[in-house]
Amino acid sequence: MASMTDALRAAFALTDDDLAHNRRGELSPAQAARATKATGDDATFMAGFAVLFAIVMYGVLWFIWDSGAFDRMSGGGGLVIAIAGGFPTAAIAWAIWTWVVHRRSRGATQVAVAEGAVETNTRRYRGVALHQVLIDGEAFDVTPEAQAAIGALSHARLYYVPVSRVVVGAEAIDAE
Repeated sequence: MASMTDALRAAFALTDDDLAHNRRGELSPAQAARATKATGDDATFMAGFAVLFAIVMYGVLWFIWDSGAFDRMSGGGGLVIAIAGGFPTAAIAWAIWTWVVHRRSRGATQVAVAEGAVETNTRRYRGVALHQVLIDGEAFDVTPEAQAAIGALSHARLYYVPVSRVVVGAEAIDAE
């Protein structure tokens, strides 16, 4: 028997209507708006970061090139070119990929389902805690509140947007 706890309701702002849509394999209009906002926030942040980072690093690269410092560097300044040119280019590529994911998931109308045994994982990356829920080994990034609500369950069914993997809902299920 599947059920929705108060903690799950709060963590995902879930309503009975949302859950009814999810059980039919659909996103509710409210969930679609929340998922679009989540991916849009990521895309906006990455785009801003990439542009600022590129301006600074390409500026450094131009200054070194214009001053003739490359000629005075041993090895022709290959490491400087790799750092000052490669990192911002990688950041721009990541920002483009994030934006593509946002655009593709913006029109999503269906949810995918993952169900099974629940595990939680919190790892730190450069001082930032990344909260995950694992359903039979498949990892999903979630908020700390959602991790706590789902982590309290032994088995769960997650509903998520397939392209972006944004979790929009969850419910408790019986162990099989």
